Amino acid sequence: MSLLKGYIVPHPPILVMGAQEEKETLSKTLASYNQVSEELASSDAELVVLITPHGPLFVDGLCVYDQERISGNFSSFGHREITGTWDNDISFINALQKKTMEEEIPFVKLDHAIVREFNLSSELDHGAMVPLKLLERGLKGKKVVVINYGLLPVDTLYKFGCLLTATLEEENKKGIVIASGDLSHYLSERGPYGYREEGVHFDHQYVKAFTEGQWEKLLFVDEDLQKQAGECGKRSIEILLGAFDAYVYSTETLSYEGPFGVGYLTGSLTPTGKNEVTRLTTIGKMQGERIQAHIKKESPVVALARKSIQLYLDEDVTYRPEEPLAIEESGQRQGVFVSLKDAGGLRGCMGSTGGIAPSVEEEIVDMAIKAATKDPRFDGVASDEVDRLKISVDILSKSVQVMDVNELDPSVYGVIVKSNHKHGLLLPNLEGIETIEDQLSIVLNKAGINPEDEEYDLYKFTVKRFY
Repeated sequence: MSLLKGYIVPHPPILVMGAQEEKETLSKTLASYNQVSEELASSDAELVVLITPHGPLFVDGLCVYDQERISGNFSSFGHREITGTWDNDISFINALQKKTMEEEIPFVKLDHAIVREFNLSSELDHGAMVPLKLLERGLKGKKVVVINYGLLPVDTLYKFGCLLTATLEEENKKGIVIASGDLSHYLSERGPYGYREEGVHFDHQYVKAFTEGQWEKLLFVDEDLQKQAGECGKRSIEILLGAFDAYVYSTETLSYEGPFGVGYLTGSLTPTGKNEVTRLTTIGKMQGERIQAHIKKESPVVALARKSIQLYLDEDVTYRPEEPLAIEESGQRQGVFVSLKDAGGLRGCMGSTGGIAPSVEEEIVDMAIKAATKDPRFDGVASDEVDRLKISVDILSKSVQVMDVNELDPSVYGVIVKSNHKHGLLLPNLEGIETIEDQLSIVLNKAGINPEDEEYDLYKFTVKRFY
């Protein structure tokens, strides 16, 4: 077998840079890490592939560092002296990218040119650095590839995992895949994020599903529950499970604890034989069923957007609604963004900040049609695609200039940046964007503004989001 083992690990920085008494608070997790390190050291794996949630994040694709050696430190936590450097595996990355291109899964190599162009950090994030430092002894003599997941749907990430294993086999390499990620961040009022009942419920369900090897429940969690839980590990695990698609395997929970209000699961997957039937078809079907259930529950606002797209694609007619929507903004000129997603991620997004059409109803129609036909990043949507799309509609408030970035909150406010002829907009409450720094970095990159060389104006706005 090319894939020797798989692991789920958390990434609490305190285990690397904390005092001894702080580390002892996570004694179960530390003991599990020591076990994983010993297993790595005794294995004959040549390559370790680590999936991290906190590196450069793209909405519509995955990415990987492409340098001969990859490194990082803990300077963002005040410990620049704690560093690490590992040998990368460029030949494996090239072979993997070839497979992703064949399957039309966006996978970007972050070479020096792209890092400079998008003003990205070339240092590994803590989601990679924590496990790599804790497993350092076990990694000696092995190459390490670090992959940053994108905000892609479950079936796409699972399929990417399948390609990892296929590439190992094609390259005749023995490898181990590690999924870095924490579970809920809302387990305790004493924790940094507070308490939500959904967080405890999510972790209980998820740890139970992993312990019992119930891959369907690991992949398909109730969307509202997952969102309220505030986890950062599920997508890493989706890729890990995809890597094991070719195998029958057993799972073992090594530890679970959450003394700081964040759920830390450590577990292992061990292949026990070849799997003759791929799970991909079943996963695709389950994903389709979820989309149809979602469509049945969608709001009248989104139903208007969907109807407008379908009519335009079928009959080349722009629908003009005769009945007003039962919303506060009905009949008013209002900024609107319409976003389309399919199984591969974002499929189209277009909008206006202040409103162009005479009414918000007509603005929704116009932006929905443009999202389906005019987004320059994508080919136009086909008529038979419409019932496979998830659609969201954001109605924007008027923007207000921001004089202090501490006024921002990415879960509440969208942002607009302007510098001469350059401008960019980022909607609020986007999955995977949790900090002001992430929000600003992404919107500035989107606008092509280099904050070190160019001055810019910053604005914030709120939205009413309809599904």
